[in-house]
Amino acid sequence: MLDRLNLETRQFHVEADHAWLSLMTPTVSRACYAAELMQTYGFEASVEAALAYSRPLQRIIELPRIVRSGLIAQDLLALGFSPGHVARLPQCHTITPFTTAAEAFGWTYVVERATLLHDALYKHLVTQLVDVRDAFSYLDTSRRSAPARWNELRMALDRFAHSRDLGDRIVEHARNAFVVMLRWQREWYGSLTRTA
Repeated sequence: MLDRLNLETRQFHVEADHAWLSLMTPTVSRACYAAELMQTYGFEASVEAALAYSRPLQRIIELPRIVRSGLIAQDLLALGFSPGHVARLPQCHTITPFTTAAEAFGWTYVVERATLLHDALYKHLVTQLVDVRDAFSYLDTSRRSAPARWNELRMALDRFAHSRDLGDRIVEHARNAFVVMLRWQREWYGSLTRTA
């Protein structure tokens, strides 16, 4: 099922990865890193909240709940943002609690897929932004847990998606999650351009 998701959502992958991968340059700035953390926070905190309010589904999908947005907040504080600023960061409010396990799986796939970039990003950024070494807890934690969580997701998907119909629904929800995420990214970076 995970291979099917990778294949059937591949049209979204390049754009979904672009914002993080744009940091993989020798001239990456602290401001660009902070902007990507804030954008990611707005999306991931909303997905975390949706999963938290869908607790009965947690037993079905058999995955530990994602709770990484607090690490992003910690990194932003290390970058010099005030607690008030972090508390007021915009979030993607179009994400609502999930009503089916297939929906939760689709959204979980989209969030977990992004962590596969985090090892390379961490290794690059920690050498380029040497003055902010305390601001990498999100990337460091997710890169270390990514292989295990990816494997857990693979096994949970295979246990759950025991029919073509269930697989179709998971793929549909993953595609919807990508659409919402990419719209959120465009709106976020568009608002930065307008206020620059």
